[in-house]
Amino acid sequence: MLQETPIDGQVLEAEEVPIPKEVTKFRTDLRKADAGFLQVLDATLTQHERIASQGLVGFQTFELTAKSLLKQGLKTDEDYQTAVALANQAGAREKQTSDRFDSVGAVGFMFKFHRALTGLRNAANEPWGNLREKLSKAAAAWYLEQKRAKERAEQELAESARRQQNSLIQQAEDLMVEGRVQEAREALAEARATVTPILPDAVPKVEGARIKERFVGACKDLLATALAIVLTEQKFCCPHCGKHIQPQVQVPLMHKEFAADGTEKWERPLLVVDQVVLNAVVGRMGRGMDWPGIEITEEVKIGAKKL
Repeated sequence: MLQETPIDGQVLEAEEVPIPKEVTKFRTDLRKADAGFLQVLDATLTQHERIASQGLVGFQTFELTAKSLLKQGLKTDEDYQTAVALANQAGAREKQTSDRFDSVGAVGFMFKFHRALTGLRNAANEPWGNLREKLSKAAAAWYLEQKRAKERAEQELAESARRQQNSLIQQAEDLMVEGRVQEAREALAEARATVTPILPDAVPKVEGARIKERFVGACKDLLATALAIVLTEQKFCCPHCGKHIQPQVQVPLMHKEFAADGTEKWERPLLVVDQVVLNAVVGRMGRGMDWPGIEITEEVKIGAKKL
């Protein structure tokens, strides 16, 4: 056990953090590395800056040639061969620079170092985070339960007040019929004074608590949502009567979000197609695929066979 700084006169004992496997592996790698590695980080950075600078030697001339070809466009077989050759040369330079960085070993070393440190951080934070999440969810569930209970109570009180008002109004009308005007006026005044009681807050205020209420949605029937969008966006007529079919609820495809000053922040569709799934289906079916709304185009990527 490790002793930490006393708090309110108490000496706290720090729990020993379970060592993640990333840390164990990093320590093994560190023993194999040069003992003075951490002291020469600045020199290592300078070395990598030099490699990066060397990697850009000749780029400007190469770029002028490539941009000239791209600007005029590929018009002949020779232009095509030149474009492929230039692309291969660019890829070779990329690989050459990457290999030089990898040969030094600092990139991989720092990556492992980062994983080791974040592994330690997660080992210390995850137990607290898990408990915080469970407590927050329990508190949120209780908050919603109390809020709904208050809403139900308010509805019952409002209904009770409405019934009382109606009863007093009916009583006043009966009194007016009997000629008892003063008593009828008193009943009407009492009816007007009848209000719904105001209930206290559903939950007590807790110092340091930040409560954010919002509504969230979950799509339970994708086809029903898609059909509502189609009926909203398109004009469809009934095959029997010829009248335009209206959706029960208007559901537009595109939705906009505006900032507080009224400027448009973004516009996005409610439904989107999973491009990974679509590409997989098109890859199997090719040009034979004829789905409404789907356009099939052929894409070609050309690169060196092996760099």
